[in-house]
Amino acid sequence: MTTGGVTPTTTAPLPTSHRAHVRSPVDVLRLVLGVVVFIVGIGVANTVDSALLGLSDDGRTAMDDFPSWSHDVPGAMLAAVVAGLALASLTWALITRRYRRFLLFAVGFAGGAALSVVAGELIFAVIDDDVGAAFDVEGSVFRYRGDDGRIHPGDPLLAGAIAMLGVAGSYAPRRLTRRIGILLVVYAALTALTAHVPALGLVSDVGIGLVVASVLLLISGRHDLAPDADEVRVSLSSIGIDVASLSPVDADARGSVPWVGTTTDGRRIFVKALGRDERSADLMFRAYRWLRYRKTGDHRPFVSLRRAVEHEALVSLQAAALGVRTPQILGVAEAGIDGMTLVYEEVEGRSADRFDDIDDEALDGIWAMVGELHRHRIAHRDLRLANILVADDGSPWLVDFGFSELAASDQLLGT
Repeated sequence: MTTGGVTPTTTAPLPTSHRAHVRSPVDVLRLVLGVVVFIVGIGVANTVDSALLGLSDDGRTAMDDFPSWSHDVPGAMLAAVVAGLALASLTWALITRRYRRFLLFAVGFAGGAALSVVAGELIFAVIDDDVGAAFDVEGSVFRYRGDDGRIHPGDPLLAGAIAMLGVAGSYAPRRLTRRIGILLVVYAALTALTAHVPALGLVSDVGIGLVVASVLLLISGRHDLAPDADEVRVSLSSIGIDVASLSPVDADARGSVPWVGTTTDGRRIFVKALGRDERSADLMFRAYRWLRYRKTGDHRPFVSLRRAVEHEALVSLQAAALGVRTPQILGVAEAGIDGMTLVYEEVEGRSADRFDDIDDEALDGIWAMVGELHRHRIAHRDLRLANILVADDGSPWLVDFGFSELAASDQLLGT
């Protein structure tokens, strides 16, 4: 985080439908996860195929106690709901002339379904013959059948729907995508219980859906949901901070977008806006640190962006209470779609990475503050020039406690 001393570049706020598209660490993580899930799914189909056949037989026996209509109708109805949601999304994108979104949805669904069929043939190639014979069944089974008449070991509808949901997740709030995700989980579970055949391919279908969505978004870019100017204004207003002006700052700010502004009462503020991709960026940064340094003492990442922001605010307040020069925090608020903002008082000055050199007095002040933090077992953990601010009067300030730890171990303090 950098505050003050930077000439901001003012940009007009963009409407949600015209936001920029960016490559996000979310999709890199999802791609890796999808590949792992797919490999695990193929491995499960190959190693425990006979066990799954037995479970399928037991499930069919248990279903015999229910009316005959319950064998196929619930699964068919839920499949119709999933297919209907996919069709409705495509229709909505087409009617509202969101052609880019329509193309991504259509390619995602078709790609996921097609790769599911290919994966099904791979599964048939690795399973035992007696298990493969279980897919040569007659009757009214609401599942895809290949040209050879065998029921597919997976579910192309599920793979396509997961791929489409993964693409839509870059536009929609997480609350909505989670609910649709729960619907797909219920659909997959019901399919496994009522399909009359082993559910060998459902795990690999999940992996396929994740891979297809990730590849599409890495190629095309995902909808940038970082809070824009209007959303930052609304966010600040919700905690009683009304701004007269607000401008983005060109600064080295990992995983966040910095803004500077002036309140209606003339107070200068610095705003750190974080989008919902911040958690994924944090995971990738921790993975990079682990691969490069191995023993970093890193703790598990926070379960949500909100908890990470609250922790940063807490450490900043604790550091200020110890007498460390750090900007006063004025508030924390929700912003935009699943985003957050932290608001600080602006300190007039420049970050240390903008100086050719720093005088001894400022360096002494920096190390004195770091020593004070360490004496109270606080590890900054991102102590770089961009996070050291030199005020106009020459005094150094420490900023950005996003990676900091309270009650830090000796290892964290040492590294």
